[in-house]
Amino acid sequence: MKRYSIKNENLWHLINADFGNGGGVYKILWLIDNKPKTIPRILGSDIQGVLYIGKASKYLDRVIELKKSLLPDYKSDNHDFGKRYNNTLILRENIQLKDLYVDLTPSNNPDRLEAEELEKYYNTFGELPPFNFKI
Repeated sequence: MKRYSIKNENLWHLINADFGNGGGVYKILWLIDNKPKTIPRILGSDIQGVLYIGKASKYLDRVIELKKSLLPDYKSDNHDFGKRYNNTLILRENIQLKDLYVDLTPSNNPDRLEAEELEKYYNTFGELPPFNFKI
């Protein structure tokens, strides 16, 4: 697993160097001063700060779509996380872009790993991460 700041200007190059055309599961995290933001959930507190769990056949494509959907210089709505973030003022006011990170866990079967991670989260907290809508 590798962690990157969404705001890192070299994000594409770092992912390319670490994963090339590989993919797997990614988690979008909310970190304040590099410490996870605890997120209250129905059945407990998520002390990891997980906002979203997704999959990518190629990290380079999917994570860059995510980044473009979040940055004001781009007008992309190719990622549900970015679309919801940008369309909800209270989220933008409270979750700063500088505090968003992405953890990448490589996998030859991203579909299965994503399903496992979502199920594990659901079974722990009784609900999906805040920006996920369905299993």
